[in-house]
Amino acid sequence: MRVIDIARKMAVPTLAWVQDSGEYGAETHNAGADRTIYASEYLRQYFRSSAPVRNVVHPSFEAPDTPLAALPAVPTVLMVNPIQEKGSALFLQLAEMMPEVRFLGLTGWRRPEWVNQPHPGNVICLPRMESPASAYAEASVVIVPSVVAEGFGRVPVEAALHRRPAFCHRICALSESSGEDRNLLG
Repeated sequence: MRVIDIARKMAVPTLAWVQDSGEYGAETHNAGADRTIYASEYLRQYFRSSAPVRNVVHPSFEAPDTPLAALPAVPTVLMVNPIQEKGSALFLQLAEMMPEVRFLGLTGWRRPEWVNQPHPGNVICLPRMESPASAYAEASVVIVPSVVAEGFGRVPVEAALHRRPAFCHRICALSESSGEDRNLLG
């Protein structure tokens, strides 16, 4: 039995938090909660045909918990979650084109596919971190070249909080979360 079914039996109001437009987002959205929080306006619109009357948009992100660092001495590009569907091909192409620039790939969902394959020598794969603040501190710029529909662009928001410009693909919620100083690709 699902938690929402138990809550209904006990007459407890329910709240759903929809974070993506994929299978899990659809399952959460379709669970029939009394209220729904969407991580972006894009997601609210994506599910608009069946969105509950009472819903709100509230993104999630991590604010820096340490003083902001000065820009690194060596120009450095950061990509969070550098896997294929998040645009790692462009990340690696840029690294090849700019051998004098350091490229950091911060492991996210899973270990990047390219780690055990030949890749440019200026690319470093960072392990998954509880807090990405130190990775942002090492970056001059952040890229978000995602090639899949993003329900919310957390990385551009975190980059802005760490005072780092983020360059994002012009798809789905990435343009929404990039803020007014949009640096959009494509």
